[in-house]
Formats: sequence, C-alpha cells, structure tokens
Amino acid sequence: MAMNNNEDVTKSSSDAIPAGGLSEGTTSNNKEDSTADLDPSPRARRTSAASRGSAGRSSVTSAESGSTNFLRRASDLVLKRFSTTEHRQSTSSIPSLPGLDFWTRMANDDGCWDDVKDDDDFVHEQFSFKLLYLRLQFSLKQGYQTVVSHPYIGFAALLCLFALLAVSLATTVLLANQYKETKISNAQDVALDTGLWFRDQLDKSIFPLFALGNFVKEMTIFQDLPFLIGKGGEPGSAPYRNDTVLTHRNVSGICDNVTKMNEFNRIAKSIKDDANMDGVLVALNIAPASVVCLAYPMLNTEDFTPPLYLNNSGAIGHDLLKDPKRRLAASQTLKFFKPTVAGPRTLVQCPDCPPAVRMAFIAMMPIFMPPEMGYNITADDGASYSAYGFASAIINWERLRDQSDIFQRFESRGMQFELYKVDHNFNTTTNQYQDITSVLAKSAGADSIGESNFFNVSLPTTNNNWTIGVAYNDGVEAPWFPWALAVSIILSIVLSVLLFVILIEKQQRRELLRQIIPDQAIKKLQQKQVVVDKFNMVTLFQSDIIGYTSMSAEMTPIKVMQMLNSFYNGVDKLAIKHGVYKIKTIGDAYICIAGCPDVCSGPDGAERIALFALDMMEFTTNFRTEEGAEISLRAGIHSGELVAGIVGFLRPQYTVFGDTSTVASKMESSSKRMKIQCSDVTWRLLQDAPHYNFMFQEAKEQVQMEDGRIKGKTWFIEGANLLGKKDIISK
Repeated sequence: MAMNNNEDVTKSSSDAIPAGGLSEGTTSNNKEDSTADLDPSPRARRTSAASRGSAGRSSVTSAESGSTNFLRRASDLVLKRFSTTEHRQSTSSIPSLPGLDFWTRMANDDGCWDDVKDDDDFVHEQFSFKLLYLRLQFSLKQGYQTVVSHPYIGFAALLCLFALLAVSLATTVLLANQYKETKISNAQDVALDTGLWFRDQLDKSIFPLFALGNFVKEMTIFQDLPFLIGKGGEPGSAPYRNDTVLTHRNVSGICDNVTKMNEFNRIAKSIKDDANMDGVLVALNIAPASVVCLAYPMLNTEDFTPPLYLNNSGAIGHDLLKDPKRRLAASQTLKFFKPTVAGPRTLVQCPDCPPAVRMAFIAMMPIFMPPEMGYNITADDGASYSAYGFASAIINWERLRDQSDIFQRFESRGMQFELYKVDHNFNTTTNQYQDITSVLAKSAGADSIGESNFFNVSLPTTNNNWTIGVAYNDGVEAPWFPWALAVSIILSIVLSVLLFVILIEKQQRRELLRQIIPDQAIKKLQQKQVVVDKFNMVTLFQSDIIGYTSMSAEMTPIKVMQMLNSFYNGVDKLAIKHGVYKIKTIGDAYICIAGCPDVCSGPDGAERIALFALDMMEFTTNFRTEEGAEISLRAGIHSGELVAGIVGFLRPQYTVFGDTSTVASKMESSSKRMKIQCSDVTWRLLQDAPHYNFMFQEAKEQVQMEDGRIKGKTWFIEGANLLGKKDIISK
C-alpha cells in the first residue's frame, strides 16, 4: 500500500511539473485557467477520463477531435518559440510529436545549450589565478559563516593548537634536555674515568712506601738514624745549614754512611723495580726525624730520555717539618695516620734540572714506631707522635700525565678540559696558609671557550681536591633545538588548521545532510537501521506554478534554472521561518509538511502550513523574473496520518507514504490560480489554531479522487489574523 501511495505522490508531483511540456493547465473544474494553460498532463487526462467515464462513451469522437486540436496548438507554440529566439540557431531536427514534453524537447535542442556549453568551456579553458582567487574567496566566506554559526569549531581548533603546542614544545624541550644531559653525562663519565686512572696510579705509588717503611722498622741498620740526626736546634743534633733559613740540615757523617747507603739502595731498587712504574716513580727516600737522609737513585738517568735526568742529592738534609712548603703535608700524614700525596710541586733537590723533571708529586707516609722505642716527632701544631720519620716517593707528573692519554681522550670526543687542584699552601710573605689553585693540565683549545661553557666534575683522587672542567667544542645544547621548535610550532599550526578545515567541512556536510534528511533519520542511517516512522496527524502542502511552460518557452536552460532557484530560495526561507519541513521540489512543484519529522499537535501543524502558504502567495505576488514576468501558483493542503521513511542507503531521500499525500496533491491540482485549497480535515484543525484566526471561502466544486471518492467540502484559505488583533495576513 505504501508503494502505491508513493507512486501516487510521484504521479501527482509529476503532474505539477510541465510533464506535457508546453503549458500548465488545471482540471476540468478550473475553467478560468483553461484558455491560458495548455497542459495535456496525466492529471488532466485522468480528470477528463473520469468525466467521460461518468458521462458514458458517447463522446469519444468529440474527445479525439479536441485532443487533435490541442496537439496542433501545442506544436504551433513550440515552432513559434524556436522561430522567435534570435540568439539560438540549430540545424537539428525539432521533434513535433505530441509525446515529447518541454524538458525532452529542450534536451534535444542543441542550439539552446550553446550558452551553457560556452560557460563550461570558459570554466575549463580560461582557468586563471583570478578564478582560483574567486573560488578561494567563496570557500573562505562559506567557512567563516560556518564558524560564526558554530563557534565550537574555532574553540576546538584553538584547543587543539594549544594542546599540540604544549605537547610538541614540551617534547622538544624534553628531548633537548635529554640531549644535554646525555652529553654532560658522557663528559662526566670520561672525566671520572680519567680521575680514577690518576687515583689508581697515585695509589700505586703509595704501595712502595709501605714496603719501604716495613724494611726500616725491621732492619736495625736504619733504626739509629733519628737519634743521630736529633731535633733541630738541640745540642748534639745535626745543625741547620743556614741559621736564617731553617729548611735544610747538615747530615754529613750520618746519612753518607756507605754501609747504610748500600743497604738502602739495594732495598729501594728492589721495591722500585717491583712497582713497575718506570718513568713515573723516579725516587724513593726515607726521612728519619723528618729529615731526608737516604735517597734512591741519587742520580736518576734511567727513567728519563737524555739529556733529562734527576739529581736527588739536593734533597739530603731537607727538614720536611721545618720547610713551610712541606710542613702541612708532613703534619697531615702524621695527624691522619695515612699516606698523603701532595703536588705537583717544584722539587728543591734539583734546581738545575729541566722543568719537565722538577715538577712532581710527593707521596709521603709516616713510619710509626712503638712508644717504648723512644722515637718522637712534633707536628706543626705542637702534638708529638711516636714516629721514626717518613718514607716518601717522587712521582714524575709529566710522565704520569702523558701515560694517562688525557689530551687524546678528550680531543677525540670533541671536548676541551682543564684539570686543576686546590692546595692549602703556606705563604712565606704573609706567613699564613691559603688556598692556591694549581692547573695540572689543560687542552690547547680550552682558553678559546668561555668559562661559562665549562662544567666541573670533582675527581676521586687520593688526598687531593682535584677538579676537571669539561666543555664541548659545540656546547652541550642541542644544535637542532631552534629548528625543532620552529618545526613543532609550524606542525602544530598546520595540524590545527587541518583540523579546523576538517571540522568546517564536516559541519558543512552535516548541515547539507540535515537539509536533506532529518536528524533522527541520520542517526538511524549511521547505525545501519531501517528508517520508518508513523505520524498520526500531519499537514502536507503542495504547490505548482501555473503557466510555467509558456513562461519558460522563451528562456534558455540557465535562465530557467536561475528563475527556479531564485523563486524557491525565497520559498525555502519562508519554510524556515514557519518551521515546516521541506520534503522535495519536483520541477516547479514544492512539497512541505508540518508535524513530521518533528511531531507537533494537529492544529499547530495546520497553522504553520497555512501561514507558510499565505506568505508564499504574497511572495509570489511580488516575485518577478529577470525579464520582469510574473508567475502564478495554485496550492493544496490536507491533514491526516502518514508514514515517513528512507528506502535504501544510496543517495537516501526522506519520503512520505500514505493517502494524505495523495489528497494534498489532489487539493493542489484542483485548486485555482493564486488560491490555497484545503481539505475539510485541515479546515477543522485550523478552527483550533493556537495563535491565528483564519478566513475561508468555501469551494463550490467537489473534489473527486482518482478512485472515485468524493472528499467532501473543501475550502480556500483567504487570510489570517492574530488572536485578539485585527491585522490580517492575506494571500
């Protein structure tokens, strides 16, 4: 039944189009329009057929004669159109058969499409930046209107931009910091490895001192030396060489004992050879009563490449606790009961030696003895210790530095370094101790890099405050950071703009879809559900342009479409104004409905449609084509129940099914020029309209349906006024 009803709607709507092709007519009841419109439409033919059926078959010959006259007049009208159109010349054959309607003849007439083809050729052949600009301008305008009407698009794009910027910038900064931390960590690892290597070497130089101290403790040949040297300044002790500079004592006849020297040389040589520190451990000596007495080797040439050498004879008699430059280190090793390493220092025993030999570290360890043995040493703070004296070793700093490969180690990694230490030394000028920073080693390019680019690493060396400053030639900052920031910002903007455009296009597609299909139906379609709804009471409107064919006979296809667009765009605005739902336009027919798909009460829906119809008539009255021609309408309204839905998923269309649409179509086809005909059902609903009083004129002719049913009384809506007011809205 639904399909049949739908077919009726289609047929009725097709009747509203100039299906016959030449002019619009009315049914046999519309006598006042019969001379103006020649419409051999199916509707007219059905009406005539119904009349002939009711009157019998006696007038067949007359009907055929009338039909022949009609076709002759239609053909004359077509020939007249093509003979009077100056700008369209066509050599094609114009069919004059009566079965071809207006649109078919237009399609067959190549000449009338010349201007359309010219426009198409212009679009394709005359592409220019101006055309591109116009298209872009149109797109921007449409996008702006979409954003203004839907502010969430701009907010979403801005939120996306801020989020992307926050994430991308935070990620970029994080990666840059990780890059920086990684470089610093790598430099710290290199620095720490270097410090550990030096610590191991310095610790290795201390081991021989333990062996040397044990030998001194065990061998009686050396145990009398502290007593022979004695305390400085006491009677019978070894005297100072210079009464004004109390740093060296005269130990002749004590420390030059051949037996003691030979035994010490034998023991010291064995210890030095076992240390396996050739070129680094360059001397071993003992200092009984803190005075250097025995040294090995006295003249060292084996650890140096000629002409370098080390002469240790100048160290004999050196009083470590009296020399301000050695006093602190000697006192600390007594106080803490452990070895100390001081330096690098300038050796006093070889003033004529090359600088590469004179700069050395001094490893020193106290030799403690049992108190009952009578040994006693007084430190710089006056404290006394039961100690024999000191065992010490001389470490060649230049050879140790070269063996560390420190320069190549940092240079190969693109780093510069500065190795330094802080010593607490005695200032002979001020007679006070002060911290002095000594640079132990420095790369060639260290001075070319600003101090702010260095970061310091404390090294775990023995009894020394060693620090190494490290800087990269190219710095620790990520070189790609500025570019990464720029790329992050650009990508964030691009992605946000893309989202902005996508949201605009999505919203435009949604709005376009909503203009075709109701929201409820869209949701069901998206969920692949069948769209079908029942409505108990709706009011349906249908209109048709009268004289459409004759009016458009002198117009080009573009002019025809421009006229229809101009007219129905205005009608669409009225539909929006009154809250009615546009079903479709078929040619020059317009169909809309109230109460579907948005449900409302019967009187309310009828009122909306009636007001819309009155406004449409007023709009039609004032409408003029570009040529200044007027148009006329006839309209029909009916109320009742129907079913609405969508069939298929390919190009879906919201369609109504039921007798209500058929009756509304009949109300339109049987209406009169610039009249709004409504059924008795709609008339009763309008009596209860919530906001307006409507004025009616009862139609004289009865409306007969295709199946022979008589629809009872019908009414023409003449006008309306607000309840309680006298202002009249008329057609």
